[in-house]
Amino acid sequence: MGNPGNSGGGSICRDDRGGFLFAFASAYGVGSNVNAELKAIYDGMEKCLASGLLRVVVESDSQLVVNFLSGSLSPGWKWGYWIARINRLKCRGQFLFRHIFREGKGAVDAMARLGSRDQTTMMMSSRADLPARVRGLLFLDMVGLSSLKESARVVRG
Repeated sequence: MGNPGNSGGGSICRDDRGGFLFAFASAYGVGSNVNAELKAIYDGMEKCLASGLLRVVVESDSQLVVNFLSGSLSPGWKWGYWIARINRLKCRGQFLFRHIFREGKGAVDAMARLGSRDQTTMMMSSRADLPARVRGLLFLDMVGLSSLKESARVVRG
């Protein structure tokens, strides 16, 4: 919510067939969008490991962050703290970091806005616990309509 500005993070963890496992939303205070992205990835990885999930694909709409985490770009000192923490978690499982276009992660963005807006941290272990808007966005993502929306935008452009 601004860069820098009030920030939050969120994650939705799904199984290999797209089934819901858990979600979280967290407030991170004032910071940059890259800082919020790194914190959300760290929190998500930590929750996956705590749940016994050791082989995880982490998707981010920040190509910069994906490049940092895959080792193809040096983060420098500014984000080194969070990169080092994420790297320690990487040693405890198998994590693949992949870029995804923003249109493919509307549900996760809604979770991040929820954490930022409510200035709280919440964990949801049932799909029914998700706000209705997030459930709807998650459904659209699961059936591939978020990708179709982007394709339609490209065709019109």
